[in-house]
Amino acid sequence: MDSASTPALRPRLAALAARVLPGLPALDVGTDHGLLAGALVAGGTVPRAIASDLRPQPLTRAAATIARLGVEDRVALRCADGLRAIDPGEVATIVIAGIGGQRIVAILEAEPQRRASASRLVLAPQDEVPAVRGWLVGRGYVLVDEALVEDRGRFYVVLAAEPGAGPALTASEREIGPRVLARGGPVLARWLRRELALCARAQAGLGRAAEVDPGRAAALADRRALLQAALAELAAGGHPEAVP
Repeated sequence: MDSASTPALRPRLAALAARVLPGLPALDVGTDHGLLAGALVAGGTVPRAIASDLRPQPLTRAAATIARLGVEDRVALRCADGLRAIDPGEVATIVIAGIGGQRIVAILEAEPQRRASASRLVLAPQDEVPAVRGWLVGRGYVLVDEALVEDRGRFYVVLAAEPGAGPALTASEREIGPRVLARGGPVLARWLRRELALCARAQAGLGRAAEVDPGRAAALADRRALLQAALAELAAGGHPEAVP
């Protein structure tokens, strides 16, 4: 299918698609509307894809999308739980997006053989991103790419990881991302400012509480200091959007 027929993807899905290994089959776990799998095949990024979901309703929506794009012969729809949608070695890239970090880790932990047979994981946790980064490094993966994306007023993080040995993450790298920090830019500056505002609000709420949780207070203070340092470093590196 030519590029004129390929659906335009919003920034979050585009960031996912850009990190899928080209020329090799891919799995989209929890596909929902099937747009990512359909676009990957329609645009020629991958020769074929598997779009899976645990529920039949999303697969019905995905089937309509795949039919509209005319790629029914190259996108397989499977009703399955997590990585059980594939046989070991069936795909090169596993994409899991749109769910919480804890759930993503549980899906990957549940099927180690299927997980290990893929060359790349592309993950977009809705929360607990630092924990997912830590899990990846702890399971022998290297973060080969990351993206911090702003889409419709919300921020999303996309992680691309491959098996391999790499350095341990610093506190800043675990919290913000080594590739995100290296890339910098205005989106990072806006994200840091938003997170600092959320930290300040949470600290103010603790201050009004009848009983203060010392552990929670310390964690908030540490995170706020880390974010402030990252914003200051961004400003020192010549990014005017990071200057107060």
